[in-house]
Amino acid sequence: MKIVEVPIKDLNNGNNQQRGFLEQLDEGKSPFHTDYYRRLKDYRRRTGSRQEVWSNEKLHEYMLERVALYEDVKENGIKHPLRVRRADNRIVDGNHRAEIWRHLGHDKIKVYYVDWEVK
Repeated sequence: MKIVEVPIKDLNNGNNQQRGFLEQLDEGKSPFHTDYYRRLKDYRRRTGSRQEVWSNEKLHEYMLERVALYEDVKENGIKHPLRVRRADNRIVDGNHRAEIWRHLGHDKIKVYYVDWEVK
């Protein structure tokens, strides 16, 4: 596995659901009062979604994990490179880390490419 450093702006995270989340945390907002929480709560409650429906407890735990990840990356940096699909530069593992890294002012990030088929 070859690890390379690439511009974050060249990567495709697939959606913008996290937009504004880190800024709101920096402003002192509770993760449970952020726009990201509101969007995720609505999305994870829809039974017609292709995603698993989450309980309130699972959603609560997920949000606390996102906050812990943010604090860890701020303190320790990124421990593992992102996994990126070579065909379309789509992040397949590491969307949150990439967004945190970008938010912290970095313009490049370490990745390794996978040659998975685009579906």
